[in-house]
Amino acid sequence: GQDQETQLQLVNAFFNNWQYTADNDAYGRSDYWASPVEFMANAGDCEDYAIAKYTTLLFLGFRDEGMRIMAVVDNNRGGIGHAVLSVAANGQEMILDNLTNNVYSDNQQTGYAPRFAVNQSGVYTYAQQPQLLYVSAE
Repeated sequence: GQDQETQLQLVNAFFNNWQYTADNDAYGRSDYWASPVEFMANAGDCEDYAIAKYTTLLFLGFRDEGMRIMAVVDNNRGGIGHAVLSVAANGQEMILDNLTNNVYSDNQQTGYAPRFAVNQSGVYTYAQQPQLLYVSAE
């Protein structure tokens, strides 16, 4: 019975209480996308938080078309890979991130560079930052 913004805040904070554990430690693999049940039983890393939040919001009535699990480059932490959940709500793209309990608009995050995103409808790729190449005319 809560409004969308409150639901996003509660779901984000709820799952952020789970312990972060690298895939190697939790699953014995360098990269493993855990189901929500596996995540809740074993902990997990950033994409596991995003998957659990995505699935929960589907059950709460959020539409698949308005949500994407996004793989990003986190330039605030030296260009490492990271994953967050993007949710369309109240005319904005809101970000649910395991690094903060605050849900924020995507235009408030300046350090993430999206690479690809997934939902039940498909895979979405994002253009890479163009690079200027210098070629000798000789």
